[in-house]
Amino acid sequence: MMLELKLSRISTLGIALSIVLVLPGLLAAPRLATLHMGLVGLGAGLLFPTSMYVTFTGSLKSGLPRRGMEAAAPLVSVLMAAASIPLYLAGHPEWRLSAISGLLLLALHVWFQARGWRRREPRVVLLYPPLAGVAGLVCGCGVVESMLRLGLFYAAPMVIVVSLLTVSRNYGVDPSKLWVYSPLAVNAASLVLATAGYSWYPIVAGLGLLLYFAVLRIWRATSLVARGLRLGGPGGGALVYMGMSHISSLASQLLWLAPLDLLSMVHVAYIGFIGVHIFLHAPLMLPQVVRVRLAKVYVPPLPPILLAMAAVARPWLPSASYALMVASLALLLAQFRPLGLVGRG
Repeated sequence: MMLELKLSRISTLGIALSIVLVLPGLLAAPRLATLHMGLVGLGAGLLFPTSMYVTFTGSLKSGLPRRGMEAAAPLVSVLMAAASIPLYLAGHPEWRLSAISGLLLLALHVWFQARGWRRREPRVVLLYPPLAGVAGLVCGCGVVESMLRLGLFYAAPMVIVVSLLTVSRNYGVDPSKLWVYSPLAVNAASLVLATAGYSWYPIVAGLGLLLYFAVLRIWRATSLVARGLRLGGPGGGALVYMGMSHISSLASQLLWLAPLDLLSMVHVAYIGFIGVHIFLHAPLMLPQVVRVRLAKVYVPPLPPILLAMAAVARPWLPSASYALMVASLALLLAQFRPLGLVGRG
């Protein structure tokens, strides 16, 4: 019998696994660095983004169940991403091969979805995150640098693509224009430098993240927040939450202009950029993916602000950074707590 699955079910499986793994990984941060690196690095930097991207790219085509290879590719992609975590924790170098295999299958899934895409936005940008992630992981580098590459060349480009295709119109940006995706070109240049062995490639990648804010027209965020405050209600609150999230993330990403050690770079990328954007998109995307209703209290937008503050504090005050990160997660769960299931689709 031919395999048939809804993409939302595949994503829900991966999201549930990533949450189960990331939460204890965060608690392990102060003392169990190896456990923390594997559970958070691969859980938040690989499994969670893969699971979300499966549904996001699928939604560009249709909400119908997928059959055959269109169902198998995303399912095995999520499973391979998940399998990389126990392999890493057991000390097997095959974790890298498992992660790369998952990303290649994700690229195949994206290609299947892009064939039916009838929007004006350039389809090629959808393939960049998984393919760049593969190229970034094909190296003989250590675990810390591997996690940095996973964040800079996979999760961060995915955030850029999703944001520019979804929320950029709130800032007056037309996502159908190819120049809008110029931050990915800078990211690709950084990837070439990394492959060639240049140790300063993270600085170039960080400049690409700063370019993303310029392309997004971040200077309009204050007017977006002001408009949200005037509107009030959930709609206005969502605008405030979005604008403040972007402003907070920009503040933390300015650290790329400062001299940072490798571990600090990892935390600036994961906490200040990837984490803040997960906090930004989660209240909007997660209910549709896992089919739950959320209690949405957008104002004050403390979760992304505290998380960005944690990124800024991490290079100099790691204990304060950890406390801010835990507080931001607790507030996120309080502001956007589940209310119940939405149907059975």
